Amino acid sequence: MDDKQNALRTSQRKHAKPGPAGEPKWYIIAAGIAAMLVLIISGYSTSRVQQSARDEVKSLLLDTLNATQARMLEWERLRRRSVEYWALNSEIVGVIGTFIAYGDHAPELLHREASDLLTPALQGWDGQAYSVVSMDGRVLTSSNAEEIGTRSPIFSIPGYVTKVLSEKSRISKPMHHKVLPVSKDGRNPISAPDAELGRLAQYVSAPVRADGGNVMAILVFELDPIQDFSNILSSGRARDSLETFAVDVDGALLSESRFIDDLVKIGLIEQGGHSILRMKITDPGMDLRQQTTRADPGKKGDLTLMASGVIQGHGGYNIDGYRSYMGHQVVGAWVWVPEMGLGLATEMLQSEAYATYLTVSWQMMGASILAAILLVGLAVLFNFARARLSESTRRLQSILDNVMDGIIVINEKGMIETYNASAAGIFGYDVTEIEGENITVLMPDSDKDIHDGYLKAYRQRKKAPFVGVSREVTGLRKDGSRFPLDIAVTEMYIRDRRMFLGIARDITDRKHAEEELRRSEEDLKSAQRIAKLGGWSWNLETDEIYWTEELFNILGRAPNSFENKIDAFLKTVHPEDRADVRAAIDASLETKTPYMLEHRIVQGDGNVRTVMGQGELTFNSVGKAVRLNGIVHDITDRKAAERLKSEFVSTVSHELRTPLTSIHGSLGLLVSGAVGELSQQCSALLGVALKNSDRLVRLIDDILDIEKLEAGRMVFDIRPCVVDELIVQALEVNKAYGEAYGVSLVCKGAVPDAFVAVDSNRFAQVMANLISNAVKFSPKGGEVVITVQEVAKRIRVSVTDFGPGISKEFQSRIFKRFTQADASDTRQKGGTGLGLSITKAIVEKMNGKIDFLTEEGKGTTFYFEFDRKNLVG
Repeated sequence: MDDKQNALRTSQRKHAKPGPAGEPKWYIIAAGIAAMLVLIISGYSTSRVQQSARDEVKSLLLDTLNATQARMLEWERLRRRSVEYWALNSEIVGVIGTFIAYGDHAPELLHREASDLLTPALQGWDGQAYSVVSMDGRVLTSSNAEEIGTRSPIFSIPGYVTKVLSEKSRISKPMHHKVLPVSKDGRNPISAPDAELGRLAQYVSAPVRADGGNVMAILVFELDPIQDFSNILSSGRARDSLETFAVDVDGALLSESRFIDDLVKIGLIEQGGHSILRMKITDPGMDLRQQTTRADPGKKGDLTLMASGVIQGHGGYNIDGYRSYMGHQVVGAWVWVPEMGLGLATEMLQSEAYATYLTVSWQMMGASILAAILLVGLAVLFNFARARLSESTRRLQSILDNVMDGIIVINEKGMIETYNASAAGIFGYDVTEIEGENITVLMPDSDKDIHDGYLKAYRQRKKAPFVGVSREVTGLRKDGSRFPLDIAVTEMYIRDRRMFLGIARDITDRKHAEEELRRSEEDLKSAQRIAKLGGWSWNLETDEIYWTEELFNILGRAPNSFENKIDAFLKTVHPEDRADVRAAIDASLETKTPYMLEHRIVQGDGNVRTVMGQGELTFNSVGKAVRLNGIVHDITDRKAAERLKSEFVSTVSHELRTPLTSIHGSLGLLVSGAVGELSQQCSALLGVALKNSDRLVRLIDDILDIEKLEAGRMVFDIRPCVVDELIVQALEVNKAYGEAYGVSLVCKGAVPDAFVAVDSNRFAQVMANLISNAVKFSPKGGEVVITVQEVAKRIRVSVTDFGPGISKEFQSRIFKRFTQADASDTRQKGGTGLGLSITKAIVEKMNGKIDFLTEEGKGTTFYFEFDRKNLVG
C-alpha cells in the first residue's frame, strides 16, 4: 500500500503545473535564448563584414593597378607609334640623309630645316627635345644646339640602341640626361662628373632607314617624366593615401612621389627637386613623417616587401600589411611590366583601407557584450553598424567607379577600337580577340537590334540617345553567360573622328549584396521584435532622430504620427518620469558619458509600460559629439516577474518564520535539558537539528532584510551616537562568537566623544556581519582587529582579519547576493551569502560608504565611514 501511495505522489509531482516559483526560471531561459540569437547574428555579420572589407581592399588595389598598367601600355604604344610615324616621314628622311652626307659639317640652314620639320612633331605630344643620332652615337642635329656633335645619351643606356634597331621603336625608362662634350679632335667624349646629373629625361626612339632599307640614323624624342610619365601614374590616387608609382630593376623610384613635400621637409629631397631616381624603395624602419630631425639621405635599408618582389619580376599583392618606403604600414599590389622593363605598384595606408571594417567590428563587439548583459542590446548597435557599413560601401563604390571599370571605345560604326584590361576581366575576351569586332558581340541577341537602332538614328540625325545616360543592361561574356551590367556612354573626338567611350561595370556582386542586405535587415527586425528592443539615433547637428520600427511598436504609435524630434519621444514618457529622463539626456550631453535609466512610457492607447532607456554619444575625429544613439527596452514583463518573485519570497519567508521559531525554541529546550535528561545519541541529533534550525532562522532573517531594503520598508531610527560606545557594545555581543572559533577580538584606536548619525541597532547588525565574517576566515588562535579612526573629517571603522584574503576573481562580486569566495565556503564556514550585500545596503541607507582592502595570503580589511557630527550645547 505504501509503495502505491509513493508512486501516486511521484506521478502528481510530475504532472503538477508550476507555481510562481517556476516563472523566473522560464523568464531567464527565454532571455537567454533571445541573447543567444542576437549573438549568433552578430558573429555571422562580423565575419561577413571582415571578408567583405578584405575583398573590397583587394579589388581596389588590383583594379587600380590593372587600370594603371593598361594606361601605361597604351601611353607607350601611342608614343612609339608617333615616333615611328615621323621616322617614316619622307621629308624628314630626306633631311636626315642630307645630314649623313654632310657629316660633321652640316650648314646652319640644314639645322633650321630640320627644326621646321621636327619641332611641330615634338610639340604635338608635349616632348622636351628632339635629336637625330648617327649610327656611331654622335648627335647630328638637335633642338638643344649645345648637344650637336656630342655623344647621344641613348648610347649610354645598356642594350637600348640594340632594341631600337631590332624593333620599330623603343621607349626608355626615366634617367638623368648628361650632356657629354667631345674633345677638340671631335672623336672622344669627355666624361662629366658623376655629381652633374643634368636634367631628368626619358627617350623614345625609332630607326630612320634609307631607300634601300638600311638604318642610317636614329630619331630620338625626349620626354619629361615628371609632366608626362608621372601624370599617368598620378591618376591612380583616388583615395587620400592611395599611391601608384613605378620602380626600376634596382628598386629606384621612376615616378614622382605623392609624398614629395614630406620628403623635402625631412631632407631626403632638395627644395624644388623631384623624387624620380632620387629615392630607393627601401624600408626606413619608421614613419618618416614622424621624423623630428632631418633624415640622413645616405641611409640605406632593405627593399620593401613590394620592391623585393617586383624587381624579381614577380607580381602579387599583400592585404595584411607591410612597411612602405615612407615607413607607413600599407597594403599594396604590384606587377612587373616586361614590355617597359619596370615594375608598377599601388599602395595605400592600411589604417585607411580597413578604417571602416575596424570601426564596424569594434561597434559590433561592444554591441554583443551589451546584448549579453541586457539580453537585447546588440540589436540597435548591430543596426547602427549595418547602417555605417552600408554608408561606407556606397562611398567606397563611388570612389572605385574611376579605377575598376571596363573602358571600351567604339567608332561611329560600332567597331571596337580600344578595350582595356578591366573590360577583358569583365567580358572574358583578350584585347587581341576583341579589337576590330562589332560591339554587339558583348550583347545578347535581344539587345543587338536596339543598339543597331541607336547607331542608325545617330547616323541619320547626328544625335545619339544613349550618350550621357547611365543604363543597366545585360552583358554577354565570351563563355556565353549573361550578367547584369551598368554602362555609361560619352562621346569624344580624336583627330576629328567622333568616338564613343563606354564605361562598363559588372554589377553582379552588387545585385547579390542587395539581396543579402535585404535578408540581413529582415533578420535584424526579427531579433528586435523577439527582444522587444527599439532603437533611435539622434543627429545632434541636424536635430533629427531616426527611430527603428520596433521602437514604434514599443511606444504604441504609428510611424507617420511621430515627429523625428527628441521632444516627440519625451512626450511619450510618463509625466512623473519626464523630468528625470530629460535630466539624464542633458547630463550625458554635458559630461559626454553614457546614461542608463529605468522609466515609464504611456502608449498611444493610454497603456503604461516600463522600459529601460540607454544612450551613448558618438564623436567625430576632433572629439565633438555628433550623434546620441540609444535603445528603449520594454522590461514590463520582467518587472512583473520580479514583483511576483519578491512577493513569493516575502510570503514564504514570513510563513516559515513562525513555525521555525517554535521549532528552534523547542529544540533549544530539549538540548538544554529543561524537559529531562536525554541520551547521548539523542542529544547529538538534537544538537545538529538546533544548529541547522539556527542557520535557517538567520537565512530567513537575511531574506526578509533584503526584501525590506528592496521595498523600502526597513525602518531606520537615525540619531547621533558615540562611536566608541557602539564599538564596545559590538565587541561584547560578538566576543562569545569569536571564542567559539578560537579567535580573539581586539580593539585598536579610538576617537573619544566622536558622534555619528546612525541607527544603533542597524550599526550593531553591520558590526556583527563584518566580525562574524572575519572570525570565520581567521586561523584558530588568531585575532580580529577592530580599528576606529578619523579620516578627512569622517569616522572610519575597520574590521581586519589575517586569513587567506579574497581572490582577484571574486573581488568584483564581493557585495553581490548569494556569493562567497569559494563554492565550498558555504559548507565549511556557514552563512547565506547575503550578509555583505545587506551590510552594504544598510551602510548606504545611513548615508555611509563601505569598501575593503585585501591581499591574498595575508588577510582582509572591511571598513565603513560616516560623517562626524558636531553637537552644540
